[in-house]
Amino acid sequence: MEVPFYRHSVNKDDIARVVSTLEGMFLTTGGVTTEFECKFADLFEVNHCIGTTNCTSAAELALRIWDVGPGDEVIVPTMSYVATAQSVALRGAKPVFVDSDGQTGLIDLNQIEAAITENTKVIMPVHLYGVMVDMVALKVIADKHGLKILEDSAHAVVSSRDGIKPGQMSDAAVFSFYATKNITSGEGGALICNDDKFAEDFRRGTCCGVTKTAHSRRKEGEKAYVGYDSVQVAGKCNMTNIQASLLIGQIDRLPMDRAKRGELVALYRKLLADFGPVELPHAPDGIDSSHYVMVALLQDGTRDGIFRTFGEKGIGCAVNFDPIHLKTIFKQLSGYKEGDFPVAENWGRRCITLPLYNGLEEEQVRYVTDTIKAAYGK
Repeated sequence: MEVPFYRHSVNKDDIARVVSTLEGMFLTTGGVTTEFECKFADLFEVNHCIGTTNCTSAAELALRIWDVGPGDEVIVPTMSYVATAQSVALRGAKPVFVDSDGQTGLIDLNQIEAAITENTKVIMPVHLYGVMVDMVALKVIADKHGLKILEDSAHAVVSSRDGIKPGQMSDAAVFSFYATKNITSGEGGALICNDDKFAEDFRRGTCCGVTKTAHSRRKEGEKAYVGYDSVQVAGKCNMTNIQASLLIGQIDRLPMDRAKRGELVALYRKLLADFGPVELPHAPDGIDSSHYVMVALLQDGTRDGIFRTFGEKGIGCAVNFDPIHLKTIFKQLSGYKEGDFPVAENWGRRCITLPLYNGLEEEQVRYVTDTIKAAYGK
């Protein structure tokens, strides 16, 4: 049996919407992008959404607008994809890593205050695997020290905790629409927030700091030239109508798709419950997860063997994640070394990401878990 690691759920309606966009006048940022932004903001009950080319650019731009730069520090979990820390390093600032909670893999809130210095400006929590950080507790810490919060919500497009969604208790939240995400445009991202001035600066910042985009200039008048100004230092990371047209329909299917993923996760957990060589991350009370990925922790020292077995049996898998502080560039930049964050390093050695997507069948889940058990001689 073949069990791919991932398959997207783009359907014929999504494709037709893209074709319609390609047949229209505006391929870059325009009315379709605005439609997506409105729907995405409504999903999180926030005032603003601005589409971007990817999540990393969105995070870097947010930090730039907050004037984060050389000499500044941003607190991030080491258990995440490298993009979290790269967005900080791109500003010339220092990512200050914090270890993981041993039960959930999320940033350990009990270790954050010890990492805060006079140079700290932002805390960037990561809602790992679709499970949100306790934002109520984190906001208490941030407010106490006068720090901003930028949520890395790349895994949390339909997550909540105690009824709180990304963007509702922070200064901003950023999202990814990478190929394997719950909704995807291949590459893509967005930022949501409630601050009008920040949203205005951010939107300009996605397009070279200009006061009027090509689409807004066209709406003002087709015959007369409409000029524009550039009022801030900025690059270019605006979402296109093509990306937006692929995402719009997927937003509508999110509740149904999350429910299907939840059923598959529940089956994985049932089949692997009380199986000694495998440990499953704890889901805290009050969590409504996006079920972005299904991660299991294997008996230490056995992951390479499981990978080989999966390859032989036609099962796709991945690792989410190796701790960032052990990556070459961050050892060079910040002097971190093995042993600095033992919980995250333990997870990094043991974690494996199992197939999970809307088209996955129960029979395939059972095949995956049976293969794991057989590999351990059970």
